[in-house]
Amino acid sequence: MQKSENNYDVAIIGGGINGCAIASALAQHGLSVYLCDKNQIASGTSSRSSSLIHGGIRYLENLDFGLVKKSIHARQELFTKIAPHLVKPIKFTIPHVANSTRPSCLIRLGLFIYDFLNIKNTLPKSKSVKRNTDQKLFLPLNNKIKNGVAYFDAQTDDARLTLTKAKQAKLNGAIIEPFTNMLSAEKVDNYWRLNLSSKDSDNYKIKAKVIINAAGPWVNEVANILNNPINHKICLVKGSHIMVPKQYIGEHAYLLQNKDGRIVFVIPFHNHTYIGTTDVPYFSSPDIVEICDVEIDYLLNSFNNFFETKITASSIISKTSGLRVLSSSIKKSAKDLSRNPILEYSKNNILNVIGGKLTTHNSLAKEVLKILKPTFPNLNYKKHVDFPLPGATLNTSFGIISYNEYCKYAYKKYSWINRNMLSRYLNNYGTLTEDILKNCNMISDLGQCFKENIIYQVEIDYLIKEEGASSLREILWLHSKLGLIVTNKEIDHLNKYINNYFLGSSLR
Repeated sequence: MQKSENNYDVAIIGGGINGCAIASALAQHGLSVYLCDKNQIASGTSSRSSSLIHGGIRYLENLDFGLVKKSIHARQELFTKIAPHLVKPIKFTIPHVANSTRPSCLIRLGLFIYDFLNIKNTLPKSKSVKRNTDQKLFLPLNNKIKNGVAYFDAQTDDARLTLTKAKQAKLNGAIIEPFTNMLSAEKVDNYWRLNLSSKDSDNYKIKAKVIINAAGPWVNEVANILNNPINHKICLVKGSHIMVPKQYIGEHAYLLQNKDGRIVFVIPFHNHTYIGTTDVPYFSSPDIVEICDVEIDYLLNSFNNFFETKITASSIISKTSGLRVLSSSIKKSAKDLSRNPILEYSKNNILNVIGGKLTTHNSLAKEVLKILKPTFPNLNYKKHVDFPLPGATLNTSFGIISYNEYCKYAYKKYSWINRNMLSRYLNNYGTLTEDILKNCNMISDLGQCFKENIIYQVEIDYLIKEEGASSLREILWLHSKLGLIVTNKEIDHLNKYINNYFLGSSLR
């Protein structure tokens, strides 16, 4: 079906966390915004990270105090106000081992600075820990490790955070179109005319005064299509993770210091253990990114060097690899490259977004508002407010209910639902749980059961209708992590239902 040619103030190429954050902020200030991604929203790097909202402790080594301070502030805002349903504090332990590249005194100094920059934060300060007094933290570790340091950061589900940001952008008025590729663009008077193709229609065109290239690993590819070369030398760095069965009791995490100076996180994630990341320069196509055997061995060895329990390649349940876009330097290794984003705005109204962190996506969006102020004089970036994401609060006739208040209410109202299942709803969807469970008063109201006390039709329907999930894989691995717990029989049942759902929709 042919679409009409619509006019927009801004067209954004790229549906990762940065693109969605920029779309939401611009639309919030009254601009007409169009965002497209050649794949699904959040399907690139924004669903393949360590899923940490961290204050940037590792950036202290590069003396990047500005980025650390900005990250700490962003973390505080996310877990207390903007996304308390999606961002949770998590305790980390840094085990100290002999002959470490970072002496324990240096780590304590770094954490002292971290705590100082963290002065307005509500998380506990770091402290030294010992095996004989903090047994729970040291029980999984090998017996040679006797002491370490504990500190707090925050954790999220990166894909869910990005999808929820996209939902906010839509609510603010932005048009979001996944599986839509920009084929070409030409400047016509004061506007750009973009030639687009999508899986749902023939090629069509839109007009936009400004184009924002937020394509992440594809930023160079998009810049070439626009004939707008990027001024900075950039490189792609692959970061890979492995998921294994839960390896220890507790919801705390570990930061492991390897002998090569790199660090590896060991994180509890959806009742499993998530291990990563690697830092490998990448020179191939961003379309095909996979973990290699060397990386797998590296992560397995990193874990086994510190933990009493040993894991092998056969322990791995899933593997992910994503690409970070960093400003390049010949003199620095991948792990030492700056994580500060770069924004390039050209005279022909193209803004290239190079890099960017999951944690600081909102501050990046505010920087974009500032840059676009001369182009759109009515943009009042100084009064920009990062409002709570959908699911963080609930509007009622009695006023606005916070996420924590809603959780107490939901556990009482839906006491007939398995508590673990309801907890998953609350952690994934927050107060939007009300939308999923509307008109549900008993188990039979949840529809078809795909896994008892865990997966029901109401949730699957919601992910398709409200979040745009378009396949079984997206439902199991992008919009949720249910793929970790379903059997082949349950997958077949789900697949049949989803295929029938889309077949029925196409016939209506």
